[in-house]
Formats: sequence, structure tokens, C-alpha cells
Amino acid sequence: LHRPTFEKAVADELHLRDDGFAAVLLLVCAVGSHWSDDPRTLLDGVTAKTSAGWKWYQQVQQAKSSVLAPPSLYDLQYYCLSVMFLQGSCQPQQCWTLVGIGIRMAQDVGAHRKKHHQELTAEEELWKRGFWCLVAMDRTFSSGLGRPCAVQDEDFDLDFPVECDDEYWDHPDPSQRFKQPPKKPSYITGFVVFLKLYQVLTIILRTIYAINKSKIVLGFVGKQWEQHIVAELDSALNKWVDSIPEHLRWDPNRENVDHFQQSVAIYCQYYYIQILIHRSFIPSPRKPSPLSFPSLAICTNAARSCSHIIDVYRRRGFIATPQIQIAVFTAGVVLLLSLWNNKRSGMTSDPGKVMDDIHKCMQALRLFEER
Repeated sequence: LHRPTFEKAVADELHLRDDGFAAVLLLVCAVGSHWSDDPRTLLDGVTAKTSAGWKWYQQVQQAKSSVLAPPSLYDLQYYCLSVMFLQGSCQPQQCWTLVGIGIRMAQDVGAHRKKHHQELTAEEELWKRGFWCLVAMDRTFSSGLGRPCAVQDEDFDLDFPVECDDEYWDHPDPSQRFKQPPKKPSYITGFVVFLKLYQVLTIILRTIYAINKSKIVLGFVGKQWEQHIVAELDSALNKWVDSIPEHLRWDPNRENVDHFQQSVAIYCQYYYIQILIHRSFIPSPRKPSPLSFPSLAICTNAARSCSHIIDVYRRRGFIATPQIQIAVFTAGVVLLLSLWNNKRSGMTSDPGKVMDDIHKCMQALRLFEER
């Protein structure tokens, strides 16, 4: 969404005349309800916070335009916001399917292709934002559920979203539109950093987690391909970390709240993806690892770092968003696996420290449990 455009449309009561925008407005109310303690967001006669937002979401289908009509920008925003609501609800199972439908709609109108004209418009940028949101969510749910992505990187050539905050899109001087003030980092930069990280995630899903036929088609055969691809992925991840802007690097005491929250999400996803690279190669008594990498130690260190970050986040009064929760849950499982492995192998490391990190993950997840 573009906040000034959205707020102007609400003030003009566009939702009373346009069913597409009415659906978007209802979904914004539904998504915002996840983070509200106001009892008016709950279903009538219900006290459970898991019912927050459903009174608006249930009205959306009544306002939705026909699926036979050409997709509009509001349709794309509908799927983005629907997934954002459902992924934080008690019924997230349809998110992967909805993301796929949204991507198909975007491709139907060419929103996945690069535009070659000079002048950038607000509507064009909103299409771009919507498509990239769907791509990011597609990667998230595909990796979390072990399912294929709806679109691959070679299927689109769209530029990344413009790193310019909403309030600088419009200007009386056309030459000053979409110009971010110097020395003021854009909040969209954090999203672009995310998208670049997800490019690495896409390669992981298409190599390490591909089914056997896909591996053969892509040429991943022989005894050394796994060693080679893991080394390449580790290198790509290291290059990505080095490219993170200074204002988004991890600092537990960062004063800018928005940048702090973005940094938490970025680094939690980074450690989650590091775990994904090495998780399949954690050795077991029945299946030794084919790699020379200490995969369990790498996963354990990543999980420990993730638990420390989310603990700082919780202590500063924030609740883990659904996007972060999969990383925190995975970190907790890896730490448990490490604890059991140490016990089985007779290692003398202090189990209390590992349990402390596991409890940090559990405490962060428990805060969102009632929602």
C-alpha cells in the first residue's frame, strides 16, 4: 500500500463506491486487529484474542469482485493482505494457495515484467510492491511447508521496489518525485534487503530440497555436488551479510524502533536460511553426513544467535511477527536436537545454557500464542 493514497481514498469514502477498495479497507482493519488489544476487534460475544479481525475478514468475500473480471491493483492487494491476515490467524493453511493465485493474477496483467518507459508512476510502483510482496511470501511458505514455489527468479525481470518512503512519492516538481532525502535511510531498503536474501533461499529450495528428477535435470549429480553447492550457498550468504546497510545491522541497543524491528526480522531470517542450508546434512548414527562441514555445529550456532536476537526483541516489548516465528521455532528445534546429540555422544557441555536458549525461543512464541 501507499499510505497517503490509501488515507485519501478512505477520506473520499471510495470504499462506498468501489468494491475492490472496500475489500482492501476491510483487510487492513483485519490485519491491524492482530496487534490491537481493543475488545471491539473481537467477534461479538467472544473473548479469545484469536477471533480478532475475523468480523472484517468475513465481510471481504461479499465485497470481492468476480474472479472472471480482469485483475486490478485492488485484487493484487487483496491477496497480499489476505495472506498477511491468515498467516497470523488460527487458520494459516490456505496462505500458500492464495499466494499462488495472487502471483498468477499479477502475471496475467504483466505485473512481473520490467517497464522500460522513463517516468515512474504511483500505480506502477504499487503493482511492483504487490508483486514483490507475493514473491517474498511465496518463498516463505514454500520453505516452511516444503512445497514448490509458484514462480522462479527466471520467470520475471521486475526491478526491486524503489527505495523511497511513501511521503516522498509525490512532489509539485516532477523531477523531485520518488526522491528520498539524502542521509535518511528509506524503510523500503529493509524490504529490498529481504528480497535479496530470498534469492539465496530460492536457490536452496531448487537444489538441496529439490526432488531427485529436478536435481538430475539441473545437473546436480555425483558425489561432490552437495559439497560444492553448500560451499557456494555459504559464500552467497556471506556476501549478502556484508552488503547489509549500516542502519540495518544488528545492534541490540538501536534507538530507531523501525530500523530495530527490520534488523531483527532480517537477521532471524538470515540464521533460519543458514540452518536450511546445513539442516539436511546433520549426521545421525544411521546416516553420516556426506559433507566435510560441521553441519550440526553450524546449525546450532545459528539457532543460538537467533534465540539471542529474539530474546532482546521480546525484552524490548515486541511480539514476534508470523514471519519471524518460523525462524524462532526452527531455532528451538535445532537446539533441542543439539542437546540430545550431546547427551547421546557423552559430551560434557553445559546443558543448562542450551536449555536457556530453548526457553528464549519458547517465551517469544508464547507471547503470540493467544493471538
